[in-house]
Amino acid sequence: MRVAFGLFWLLSVALIGCGGTTQSDRIPVTPIRGVLQWNGKPLPGALIVFHPANSEQKVKSQATTTPDGSFVATTYETGDGVPPGEYTLTVVDAKDPSASEDPDPGVRKKSVIPPKFGSITSSKLKVTVDKSKPDLGTLDLK
Repeated sequence: MRVAFGLFWLLSVALIGCGGTTQSDRIPVTPIRGVLQWNGKPLPGALIVFHPANSEQKVKSQATTTPDGSFVATTYETGDGVPPGEYTLTVVDAKDPSASEDPDPGVRKKSVIPPKFGSITSSKLKVTVDKSKPDLGTLDLK
């Protein structure tokens, strides 16, 4: 009996701890997609973070670019989107788009993206997320 009670208590605590954000706590999001390029070429493997202009908004959305440079933004669940509003984007950890094959995947190459795009204070990459415009188009880092 003690073992059963202990198991029940342990399972209850574990389930309560798995809470996270509930559906009712979530800010509504709108699906967003786009393409990221570096000097007119697709930029694969880049991490894009959406930093809200509204400092009261505590959630941050992100996206990772695919081999063709395309991305779909995520806030709570994969591909669900971004809350509508104004954002500054930071972009980091891109693979070198000129390399056709990586001879040594264990060696990290220097990013082709200028460091200014990795900082919210120096990135000039701004977007507006609007429910009526789900496609951000092509964002070219020059």
